[in-house]
Amino acid sequence: MGLGAWALTGDDSDSGGKGPSDRAQPSSAPPRPKSVELKPVQARAVERLTQGSHDLQINKHPEAVYDGDPRTFWETQTYKSARFGNLANGFGVVLNMGKPVHVSKVTVQTPVGGVPIQLRIGKSEAFEAMRLAGQETARHGGFSINASKDVVGQYVLIWFTNDVPAGFKAKLNEVTVHGSPA
Repeated sequence: MGLGAWALTGDDSDSGGKGPSDRAQPSSAPPRPKSVELKPVQARAVERLTQGSHDLQINKHPEAVYDGDPRTFWETQTYKSARFGNLANGFGVVLNMGKPVHVSKVTVQTPVGGVPIQLRIGKSEAFEAMRLAGQETARHGGFSINASKDVVGQYVLIWFTNDVPAGFKAKLNEVTVHGSPA
């Protein structure tokens, strides 16, 4: 009977201490692709007005945010009173990635500091179709916004919300999208 009990429980000395519970189980999810720099194919300025007329600066050079030259930039006009003069809910640049991508983070170069900037991602470039994926307070020079979820979309929006002080001008030098093809 002792031999039968030993046979049922097994002896781990022959398997090097690797019983059934110690063996690696295959994962049902495939490994995530490595995050790399993704290149946009197009950029477009976006604004959400509450009243008033369109910003006169935003459609000038939105492609500057991904041209690789930190001396070039996209910007809005200067707003003399807070919250974009109560004329707009926000401004930004939407990057068309050409196809759906998984976004892990974006890096932003800007001379602006101390205001919130959102990362929004969507399958359509319409603002309403963009999901909030991350937010940071802008830091003069450069900073990153990590995507909070495994977000997939073709369109990546860097968005200045209207929570800005008087005398504010939104400005972006470079935006780099990191992630993998979807």
